[in-house]
Amino acid sequence: MATLAERLWAKVKDTSDPDGCWLWTGSTTDNGYGQIRDGTRRVLVHRLSYALAHGGTPSELQIDHVWDKGCRHRNCVNPAHLELVTNQENTKRVKAVAKYSRVETEDRRAKFVTEYLVDFNGSQAAQRAGYAKSSAKVQACKLLKLPEIRHAIAEYMRADAEAISAEWVISKLKQIVDGGLLDKDRASANRALELIGKYLRMFPSERQPGATPANPLYVAQVGYDINAVMDDPEIRAKVLELHQLIQAKTGGEGLIIEGEGGVI
Repeated sequence: MATLAERLWAKVKDTSDPDGCWLWTGSTTDNGYGQIRDGTRRVLVHRLSYALAHGGTPSELQIDHVWDKGCRHRNCVNPAHLELVTNQENTKRVKAVAKYSRVETEDRRAKFVTEYLVDFNGSQAAQRAGYAKSSAKVQACKLLKLPEIRHAIAEYMRADAEAISAEWVISKLKQIVDGGLLDKDRASANRALELIGKYLRMFPSERQPGATPANPLYVAQVGYDINAVMDDPEIRAKVLELHQLIQAKTGGEGLIIEGEGGVI
């Protein structure tokens, strides 16, 4: 017949890491502490583990799972994680851990919000915020239902939207142009150039009929006298800059503007 010690260690998940938690997999109390039957009575397994390692446990003292040693599990039986303390000291430590846990939870939730805004993937955001991979999806669902989390996400998105300017959009489009041409992705480069032109109100989204990817012709149709508008030095400079950009980046004929004053 197996001894009490043998029955204890038979239900401990893993003892290979001397600094890790050794988790009891048997019966537990309502509070999560491991328990084992010894004859007609039940014994708490963390007290039994400490007694086996140190030769006994004084009945007037309690055994604490030491938080500072990385122990987060009440069913841990690693003697290195257990420490004899008075009731007063144990109560003090419990309060300190509870306070730390609240702060840790708040920090983790704040991290989840910022990570969620990266790709709007709840499960991945939860993992990057420190939640276990096995429970990340469930945790993300719970977090996204919390009013304070939803409010924080909305506030971040509102602030980001206000920070986006026309200049920022144009700079990003230029990056797409450069990246598209570097990767020989002319479709992305041409589309980005079209959007830049639309922002400057120089041409519609459709290319001139007959244009090909190798020879794109960008046509801007305007309803006013071109010559009069082009007399404005600032507008002329922008038009010429865009014309040169299209010509250089696409190898096409550049920008063609049709209007009441003719074609340029």
